[in-house]
Amino acid sequence: MTNDIRVHSRHAWSLMNEEDLSCKLHKLGLILNRPEPALICWQCKYALQPNGTRVPKHLAEKHAVPASKRKELVSYIDSLRLPNPNLLSGQRNGSEPHQHLLISRGAACKYCSFHSKSSRLVQQHITREHWEPNHSPHWVRDGVSLHVSMQSWTQNGTRAYWAVNVKPTRNPTNDHCCGRLPATAAAPGLHPKNNPNAGRAHCGRLTVVV
Repeated sequence: MTNDIRVHSRHAWSLMNEEDLSCKLHKLGLILNRPEPALICWQCKYALQPNGTRVPKHLAEKHAVPASKRKELVSYIDSLRLPNPNLLSGQRNGSEPHQHLLISRGAACKYCSFHSKSSRLVQQHITREHWEPNHSPHWVRDGVSLHVSMQSWTQNGTRAYWAVNVKPTRNPTNDHCCGRLPATAAAPGLHPKNNPNAGRAHCGRLTVVV
């Protein structure tokens, strides 16, 4: 499957430069992922089904985005011809976490790359797929890795999870485009409300007042 995002019909949004378009989508709660072609809700942290009105419906029902801001969204998404996110290939096991996808805790099969939120499902998988008559008495239990950090493109990992290497961070920040930046120390005698940089966030080279 190709990882390219190709616009198949001319749309007003496709004429915007990439930074402006990214910020426009981000204000709607969306991230256009690359190289894997997917439209991610960065608040829910999973890829949305791109067909029909499902994305605008998600934004309206889950995040109360008004209709005026969702105008033209359906036609733009249709122009991208995005695939079903359930059909996207997973990342390599042990890779760095995708910053816009949810990190879940679950279990993994030690004999193959199968992952699940349920250790019981992993045990059932091992019994079904890896049974041999000369296994040790506790081979099913010993074949399960617990407390695995993993991610999936979709909400419930319908097709596949992959393991991610989570590193502890002391100072988590909001890396989302157009997100509000944490407060910074003001110069002596300069109150934050008088600081021209207070309450601003940067999107590429753009500065957005929030």
